[in-house]
Amino acid sequence: MSGVEKRLYPRFEVKARVDMQEDDELIYHEVVNLSLGGMCIQSPISEEIGAKVELRLHVPGEAKPLSMVGEVAWSAPQPNPEMGVRFVNLDKETYEILYDYLHQKNKPAHKNG
Repeated sequence: MSGVEKRLYPRFEVKARVDMQEDDELIYHEVVNLSLGGMCIQSPISEEIGAKVELRLHVPGEAKPLSMVGEVAWSAPQPNPEMGVRFVNLDKETYEILYDYLHQKNKPAHKNG
């Protein structure tokens, strides 16, 4: 059954950025789309599938970024380098902030994009 959406949470197109920990520095990435379960980011850096990554998501209106851990679910290095990251054990406060942000001002992402 190809073409069937298997995600638990709807994706939203957002204008946000995320910093990902790489060795001793934070590297800035644009968020393509975001859900309560994870995000797709533009990333010229390709992490191994299954790798754990530390993230700091900058949510508009929040005084400080949301810190979270993710696991790389997929990586597409070419032609537009992107990476899918699944959130791992979001705490209740982070989940609620993310829920409010996603459901207030954002539109659902296209299923095929």
